[in-house]
Amino acid sequence: MLTGQNVGKYIDIPIVIQEKVENKSVTLTEYSDIIRACILARYGGLWLDATVLVTRLIPDEIFKKSFFTIKNLEDERDPLFYISVSHLRWTTYVMGGKANNELFLYLADALVKYNSDESALIDYLLLDYFIEIGYEKIPFFKKSLDELSVSNSEKEELVLRMNATFPDSKTQRLLKSDTYMFKLTYKVKKNKSIKSLTNYDLLNRHLFLNVYRNEEN
Repeated sequence: MLTGQNVGKYIDIPIVIQEKVENKSVTLTEYSDIIRACILARYGGLWLDATVLVTRLIPDEIFKKSFFTIKNLEDERDPLFYISVSHLRWTTYVMGGKANNELFLYLADALVKYNSDESALIDYLLLDYFIEIGYEKIPFFKKSLDELSVSNSEKEELVLRMNATFPDSKTQRLLKSDTYMFKLTYKVKKNKSIKSLTNYDLLNRHLFLNVYRNEEN
């Protein structure tokens, strides 16, 4: 796992960026975007945010792709369609591909350049806007994304079940579905009025998957 303490072993972060992180003119969110792009550009592989729960083995074929992300149908009826310019075509919390990928090289350069030169973040979702520009300007990336299959369509559903009491039938259904990568968040807190065992409790105790698998048996 990458941390602020070990990231320097893997990539070279410009001094100006490090100084801006220290004085908080570059946020940790933006810093993580820079690290994400630089790591993928140099090494390739699959980036997962720490808040992504993977419920079963990731298929080997994903690691053979030149580009991978969670892509869903561009459904305007889905509230998530309007959250960012991605319109469900990609997620930045799950993204991967081969080293020296044109998209990752461009993203790394763009994010380093912007954060070196500018004194403020123009938009929280700047990375998504840079990806959209990449989609319009980099033929390789446009082709890769257009050809990518839809996957993990219920990626945002499990987070809504954190305060559900165990065993929860909707959670059981999600764990049996085609979705195996779920986006969680530290922003969801335990509902202290619920005294029974919840999904939140099980996750905190690192028991969530084992307990639900045992329930199936």
